Amino acid sequence: MVRINFNLRNAASKTPTPINTVIRYSGKQFVYSTRLCVLPKYWDKKKKEVKAVLAFPCYADMNEGLNQLEKIINDVYKSLQPSINDIDPKIFKIEIDKATNRIKQPLSNFWDFVDYFIETAPNRTSDKGITLSFRTVQRYNTTRRVLKEYEEEAKTSLSFESLDLEFFQDFRNYLASKNYSPNTMAKHTETLKSFIRAAAGRKINVNNDYLIRGTGTKRKESFDVYMNDKDLQALTNMELPNKLDKVRDMFLISCYTGLRFSDWESINKGIKGDFIHVIQYKTKQPVVIPIDTEIKRILDKYNGSTPEAISNQKFNEYIKEACRIAGITESIQFPEEKGGKVTFMTKEKYLLITAHTGRRTYATRQYLAGKPIPSIMKVTGHKSVKTFLGYLKLDAAEHGKLMAK
Repeated sequence: MVRINFNLRNAASKTPTPINTVIRYSGKQFVYSTRLCVLPKYWDKKKKEVKAVLAFPCYADMNEGLNQLEKIINDVYKSLQPSINDIDPKIFKIEIDKATNRIKQPLSNFWDFVDYFIETAPNRTSDKGITLSFRTVQRYNTTRRVLKEYEEEAKTSLSFESLDLEFFQDFRNYLASKNYSPNTMAKHTETLKSFIRAAAGRKINVNNDYLIRGTGTKRKESFDVYMNDKDLQALTNMELPNKLDKVRDMFLISCYTGLRFSDWESINKGIKGDFIHVIQYKTKQPVVIPIDTEIKRILDKYNGSTPEAISNQKFNEYIKEACRIAGITESIQFPEEKGGKVTFMTKEKYLLITAHTGRRTYATRQYLAGKPIPSIMKVTGHKSVKTFLGYLKLDAAEHGKLMAK
């Protein structure tokens, strides 16, 4: 019988720490890396899995990864019976490596370096001294998957030397053929270039064509909506079932604070008098937000705190339903570009609303109210005016009204 336990390498760490797999069988044991990291406060010691918390929205993906690894280990164990009692842990580990495609090749090999780059990412810090987030590592893995799919369909073998100007053009055509949006295409080419830069930094021979202008894809401003005063009033006044009621209230708090979904769990601890003090999860920057009458009304409804947390996926599902019931159903027409083609889509507004709409709503309403942009940015935590302006979702009529003033 094999026993599998997931434990943290350093349960007292203040930064994300690796999750290790302890494998015991026939009086033997060894530790196997999961290649996943998590902050100890998000780890459930009893269940041996990541807690389902708003502040760490990728918990479901991580737990799924742990479940898959456990299944692989069990399958390998079964395949080695009945000789498992005599098998050295090193052999057992090698068999697991084979099943998880971790067999190493020379580091100069493209795929070996990409795997090394991703595996060590959780232990690296950015140039700003911030530990890389799980979402960043997730983005690396997604681009790796897309590159593998490209390699298979193009019937080629990627190497650092083969990543020339012609490759980037072909890769861009491939992404367009899969109907990816320009921003998604840009994300994959930017991530690939980060792999190449990291390899070049380790003195690995790479093709320098990636430095040529035009090898990437330009990002385009995405189409998003915000909640105007009429929408907010309709949503506030609507009687809703219990689960939708709590989601509505949490969404309204977001509209009046501008906080990201990942920061919502920090609100209760940050309430100090007439202000909310939060260290932003994404940027690690402190923000101070005044508690206005609408926020206070909702906090009072829950005895001075916020509604209980649910997953991002469920939240986005429920808030659309709440907005539909509230009558936020006007038809919105917008351009959508995929696969290099622009089509005009028409959707009812509630279908375009997500948890992040609250943050855009806050920025847009504060701007319309005439608040100074630097002051709004201090609350939203934006460092770049260009990025902040992307959050302002005014239509042509609203811009016209501003000009008329």
